[in-house]
Amino acid sequence: MPDVLAETLSKHYSEPVYGLGVLPNEDEGGRASLNAARSLQSFVTKVDNFIAFDNDAWRSRGQTIEQGYAEMNRELATRIVTLLAAGEVDESDVGENAMDSSDIMRTLDVGGVSSIGYASTDLDVPKEGLLSKFNDSEEPQAESTDAAKIKGLVRRAVNSRLTVPCEVSSADRALIVFAGPPEVISRKGVESAREWLENEADTVDVLAGDDPRPNSSTLAAVVLLSNVTETPRIDEIQNQAVDAQNKIQELDAVRDEEIESLITDDNNDLDPIV
Repeated sequence: MPDVLAETLSKHYSEPVYGLGVLPNEDEGGRASLNAARSLQSFVTKVDNFIAFDNDAWRSRGQTIEQGYAEMNRELATRIVTLLAAGEVDESDVGENAMDSSDIMRTLDVGGVSSIGYASTDLDVPKEGLLSKFNDSEEPQAESTDAAKIKGLVRRAVNSRLTVPCEVSSADRALIVFAGPPEVISRKGVESAREWLENEADTVDVLAGDDPRPNSSTLAAVVLLSNVTETPRIDEIQNQAVDAQNKIQELDAVRDEEIESLITDDNNDLDPIV
């Protein structure tokens, strides 16, 4: 998946270099955590921004990584594609507050580790073809497309599973993209959602815009939190990595002693051949 993301990003942005890292789950052991922690240090300092995805946060109860691989890839791809589609130049309508690649690059420009949230809702399409209201799959009742519902979609994107769990208030910058039919995106709702995220992220550097999709039967909101500095899972991996490194060093020392004991006679009377 990192290779796929790199290829996708290169089609949109020729100069900045972005990376994607998948954090190992707890069951993979200390060596995997050590490799991940060391790789994270290398990648974050060498790319313009590093988008993290935590396997543990996305694995269902009792599900192995192999069992959830396709589902997790699909969830990650949905977020990445929805985010990057706002920077595409195509024949679709231009929104009142259109988002483009420069907005995405500006948000990612602060560097560090980023996390992405996502939420979507199906739209109720009457037979006459006019989109009139939401039909949220999580709530059986249809919802009207007013400002409160637009704001609610963003709240759900942030409060549901992020690609890597983090404290929203630790984000340096943030960005919201709404993808769907332009007639259902409330201008008041977009502004209300942006103000809510400003308060949550404790920053005024929040951009919000839309990516019009006239024929879509879904309205989606993707939230990019850039340079998040409070990520408990990364802290946990680093602690596991330190423990694993210490254990490896201890085992190496014991092995060296055992080898020395094996090849040396009890009284140390023998000398090696020079």
